[in-house]
Amino acid sequence: MRSSDPDLGKLSGVKLFEGVHFRGWVEGYFDYNFNWLGGPEQTNNNSNWRNLGDFQIMFNTPRFRTMTNIDLAHESQAIAPVTTGKPRTNADWEGVTEYLRYRSTEHFDPSLRVEWYRDPQGFTTNTAQNLMGYTFTLDYFIAGKDASGRKFVMTTPTPISFRWAARRG
Repeated sequence: MRSSDPDLGKLSGVKLFEGVHFRGWVEGYFDYNFNWLGGPEQTNNNSNWRNLGDFQIMFNTPRFRTMTNIDLAHESQAIAPVTTGKPRTNADWEGVTEYLRYRSTEHFDPSLRVEWYRDPQGFTTNTAQNLMGYTFTLDYFIAGKDASGRKFVMTTPTPISFRWAARRG
């Protein structure tokens, strides 16, 4: 399919690293993924790139699972000045999320998710701010088993969440 839009399909990405598994001092495994997405995003401009690094680090045991997700992003000269005659400025934003899950019984997995997001120029949220969020979820496995014998049909009641935003400026 051809398009007359010269900016169509400019952003591209690559998975940089994936996975390492080991068994050692504790029965479990460590895994990681590093991904990059980058390219020129601005209309009629192939010079100012947007780059996003997405990193996940996971550690699992039969009863405990955790994952850390980190996103770091930058776009060169992404923000147009409010007043004419001033140069464009760069945009940076980042976030971290931590997931903790504990298998307390065969059927019950409580989990906690903590999130932090920083958008100092308001580029992605339209308001310069820091965001925090906390979510507590109670997963209950009710039926079915996978190849390892783990139950996989579950119900999740509405999670308990708290969100907080702090404006910058």
